[in-house]
Amino acid sequence: MITTIETFDNVIQTFLVPCYLLLTLGAICTAVSSPSSFLRSVVLHGKMRTNTNTRHDHGHHRRSATNSIGRVCFGTMLLDWSDVTVDKAYFSHFYVVGVMNVLCCGGGLACVRSSAIRMRDFVLLVMLLVHVGRRWYECSFVHVWRDGSKMHVAGYVVGIVHYLLLPYAFFDLGSCRRNDANTNSIGQVVCVVLFLFGQYQQYRHHNILGRIRSRAIGGSCQEKVSHQHAIPRTGWFEYVSCPHYLAEILIYFALVLYAKQSLGSYSPFNNQLFSEMKWFDFAHSFTQVKEEILFLWVVVNLSISSSNSHYWYKSKYDDYPSQRRALIPFVF
Repeated sequence: MITTIETFDNVIQTFLVPCYLLLTLGAICTAVSSPSSFLRSVVLHGKMRTNTNTRHDHGHHRRSATNSIGRVCFGTMLLDWSDVTVDKAYFSHFYVVGVMNVLCCGGGLACVRSSAIRMRDFVLLVMLLVHVGRRWYECSFVHVWRDGSKMHVAGYVVGIVHYLLLPYAFFDLGSCRRNDANTNSIGQVVCVVLFLFGQYQQYRHHNILGRIRSRAIGGSCQEKVSHQHAIPRTGWFEYVSCPHYLAEILIYFALVLYAKQSLGSYSPFNNQLFSEMKWFDFAHSFTQVKEEILFLWVVVNLSISSSNSHYWYKSKYDDYPSQRRALIPFVF
């Protein structure tokens, strides 16, 4: 059983960094692609997808050109891949997968380690569970999903892949038998505080967005969904268009920093079977920075998403605050 778990972890660790690098490169390609391209349609979701096919220009509606790369012909049927979408409410699937995967990873740690899970791993598991569990709760009870709100199926697959890989960016199941590395207790406490601060801020600003899309009926607890968007106010919204993305970057920064506080020198590629293969020797060097690669992917992805949302607000509202930035106050 232990050998099977360690072998599984070896395979995951081999492909984890290349996968996140490919996702990051793909996100950058979507950012530099033309607004009407198939690649751009992949990253747009919700309110921003409603304008990908029809645009308003000086009071007249016109169809946006769709790049031919998004179309495939099967006989007489023309399939436009840019229109292959799923409900945006399926965002909750990401966090269901995340919760189950973190629990499975914790079970793997318990099986490999004969004694109790070390404190560093336990705290990190709890932090990951808090994050994906809270996001599932928000998707189920805080977010207000507009009827017809969609996301591209490729974006859905990317989200599932991310949360399938996420725990293994922080844990090497084969390292659980090794001795703990020297830890910085003060640094870990600072990381946990920063993590909780990011959790609070993201939850706070998701509630602000949720209240914009709903209104109370007669003072009761029931809510009626509004299909109108509005300019978000209060909190960090006074400075950036997407404070919930900024908070998520803080969350991942705290997770990565906490993990780096107590890393050992063990690598899964010390396994004799893998060390004999040149590819795994090459991949070994990347495992030393896998947390940083994960953080790079998160920053690039959220930066592009915040930029798209920012320009959507600016194009829709003439009175949108000019001093407000997309993601980082006064900077970006």
